Amino acid sequence: MICEETLRQYLETPKTDYAVLLNGRWGSGKTYFVRNSMIPLAKELGLTPIYISLYGIQDINTVTRQILYSKLFAGQQWLGPAFIEPVIELIGAIPRAEKMLKAAGRAGGFFKQKTLEELNWSRNALFVDDLERMPESVDINELLGTIYSLFIDPDGAKVVFIANEEEVQSKWQTNYLRMREKVIRRIVSFSPDLRQVVESIVSDHCSNKPELMTFVQEHIDMLVGIYTKSGQTNLRYLGLALECFRNIFQCIGNESRYRERLRYLLAISLVLAIEFSGGGLTVEDENEIKDPYGAWLKWSVHNALSKPNKRPHKSRIVEICEKYGIDSSWGRYYCNSVFDSIVKGLFNRQKFLSELEESQRESPPEYATSLEKLWRFKELEQHTLETAVSQVLEYASAGLYELRLYPSIYKVMKEIAERRYIDNLPEDFFGTIERGVDAAAERTSNILELDEGALSANSAEDDGYSQLVEKIRELKQEAEVRNAVAKIEHLLETMMSDDEEAFWTAIRHVNLRQLFSTLREHELFRKLFDFNNRAIWRMEYILTVKLNGCATCQEGEAMKAIADHLREFVASSDELDRMRKQRFEDLIRLLNDIGNRAADKTSSP
Repeated sequence: MICEETLRQYLETPKTDYAVLLNGRWGSGKTYFVRNSMIPLAKELGLTPIYISLYGIQDINTVTRQILYSKLFAGQQWLGPAFIEPVIELIGAIPRAEKMLKAAGRAGGFFKQKTLEELNWSRNALFVDDLERMPESVDINELLGTIYSLFIDPDGAKVVFIANEEEVQSKWQTNYLRMREKVIRRIVSFSPDLRQVVESIVSDHCSNKPELMTFVQEHIDMLVGIYTKSGQTNLRYLGLALECFRNIFQCIGNESRYRERLRYLLAISLVLAIEFSGGGLTVEDENEIKDPYGAWLKWSVHNALSKPNKRPHKSRIVEICEKYGIDSSWGRYYCNSVFDSIVKGLFNRQKFLSELEESQRESPPEYATSLEKLWRFKELEQHTLETAVSQVLEYASAGLYELRLYPSIYKVMKEIAERRYIDNLPEDFFGTIERGVDAAAERTSNILELDEGALSANSAEDDGYSQLVEKIRELKQEAEVRNAVAKIEHLLETMMSDDEEAFWTAIRHVNLRQLFSTLREHELFRKLFDFNNRAIWRMEYILTVKLNGCATCQEGEAMKAIADHLREFVASSDELDRMRKQRFEDLIRLLNDIGNRAADKTSSP
């Protein structure tokens, strides 16, 4: 790298009166480069390197103390904290150390051997990291001035600041720029070779595991490719990914049957690490990311069939899939354990092995792989296309696909038919797909969750497409009605029970603003005839408290009609005791009162 040669020339220059700045973005590998290239180089040139980080430093005196201590006590690990702290205080009080520490105290002969010449800095290389990470309260002018006056000016010490200069300028602005002109003569841009840095990080994290090292090194190109697609320069994310993958590798080893899976799991680990660390993923995305390929497939179909000005919204996971070119294999090889390891910091070995065993038993169903081929039919050879068309029509007829996919299946089949790509496409393929919609509706348990917005795309362009869309919407509406009726029936049952909790739970799931019109339309009002006094009281509560005695015109009409039915029931029943009869009459009056007010409100100007 150019920056390495520039720094080498600076360190080799006999007499310098300035510092240099190694400038690069956070996470680009500056610190790694200094520790693994520049410090060894300094030693090679006969210089004694001293490395300090300014991260978290609260005052300048602490900086000088760290530097002086690093010089005086290099290799003296035997010195305990009880001795070191007082010495540090003394050193801090004598910035230039004009006098040697004569009072050796418990250090004995160690300090008596020290001479003033030993505090000469001409053969030292100071590497001062994280300049931008100091708090703004620290005076950067004072810091640069202190380092210059203590180490550079008197003895010509080599000083290399390591920072993201953009962040430094943002914090201290002109204060920094003024002092920089005096202290820092050269700014060296750190532009690492991505592949080289990735290889170095892999070596650091995997060197103690030869098999792991060999495997990851075989896929360096893939890792570099992922980083390139990500647009990220922070290479610390690779370390997080490798930590996760090391656990995976230890679980399953390097067996040949797992090699393809391991490749994907390595890639997935890095993608998740980059997106999580960069803020693209959170714990809340866990459910969405469980099926990255499925999410991407749905969006791609909807996008292909949408008008240019009505593109469907991309979810975060779809954006991720698109960015990294995620294919169907990701869906097969993805494990929730990887997400837990990256995002939650917890790798559950047993959970991972269970997921692995489950996925080994399962392969993608044929109906899914056939549909995947159909979406990409222009890439297929003739025989493969004919097989895919035949299979998809068979599976569609059986109702195996999601409801919202059927209009898209029709659209693709129509294009194939119009362009005469194959000869064996049934003339009534529309009828086959339409029957499949009915079958799918019967098999679907979550039709209420159907996103109708995705059905609107291109619906006006084709009668067949529009017909299918409308049919699916009608099926959903019918399901919504059935669901509403079932919830109301459940509510009526709980109203007569002793289970208070069940009643309050049921009432929360019913649209009370349409309660009485639904009761009337589906003749559920007949269930009111069986009401006990508790149920009548609860109905009065709904009317007076939950509905606040108000109703729409439609609901008011339904209330009055139900009141008429109840009046007929009370008049014709000989089995009601006086209490029950009176309670029904109270309910009838309340229903009529609210119904009449609704009618009066509508008719008033």
